[in-house]
Parts: sequence; C-alpha cells; structure tokens
Amino acid sequence: MTKSQRRRVSQQQRGRPPPAPGEGGVLAQLGELKAWFEEQTLYHFYSASILFGYDANAAAAAAPGGGSGGVRVKLVDFAHVDDGDGVIDHNFLGGLCSLIKFIGDIVAEVQHCVLANVTHNKVPSNGERVNCLKEETSPSCR
Repeated sequence: MTKSQRRRVSQQQRGRPPPAPGEGGVLAQLGELKAWFEEQTLYHFYSASILFGYDANAAAAAAPGGGSGGVRVKLVDFAHVDDGDGVIDHNFLGGLCSLIKFIGDIVAEVQHCVLANVTHNKVPSNGERVNCLKEETSPSCR
C-alpha cells in the first residue's frame, strides 16, 4: 500500500463520527471497524493486525459503564494490501467477526458470573472485586 493509499484509509476511518459516550467499548469499536469493512471495496488486507490499547488513566476517569473504559481499538500493520476491485474483503471480515464473537462470549460469561455473584450474595461488603471463576456459583463460573 502506498503512502497516499494509507492516508486515504486513515482519512476514511477518521471521517466516521466518534462513538457517543457509553457506546465506545471494545465491542462497539470492533463493530465500527466491521461496518467500515462491510462498506469498503477498495482494498483487501493481508496479515493486518488489530491493536488493543489500554489507558489506565482514561479508565479511572471514565464513569462506570460509560465510554471506552480506557480501551482503544486500531487497525495496524496493513503493509500487505491488494486492490479490492470493488469486492468486499470477506477474508478480513470473517476473522473480524470471529474476534467479535470471541470477545462477546467473554463479556457475556463475565456478566453472567457477576450476576451469579450478586444473586447468590457473594459480593463482599468491603466492595472488593470477586473472581467469579473461582467461586462456586454455577458450573460455567468455575
């Protein structure tokens, strides 16, 4: 990919409005990337990477349950790019959809374990976090 092509991809991604507060979590950001790949037909990406960056200061400043929680998702390492010839890059989309499902499954399991801890009165009164994977709340939370 030439420098001007990389600039064009970056400009297309920047042209999207930023997510509204509370909508910027990892799954939402991956969803935005997926939406972009469902539309763009200029390039096919090979050996590209998705970078997850975590900013502890931003996470501490974020309101509970809102914003990105300090996590930023970026497409990086797209040195191997071919002309898309007007065709959607189904290979990249397939991998991205698998990643979204994998992370969604983790989020669902954590939410289930947290709910199980609350339901079974397993939340300590001192407000410490409970590692539900070690708690005996349900078979899937071990």
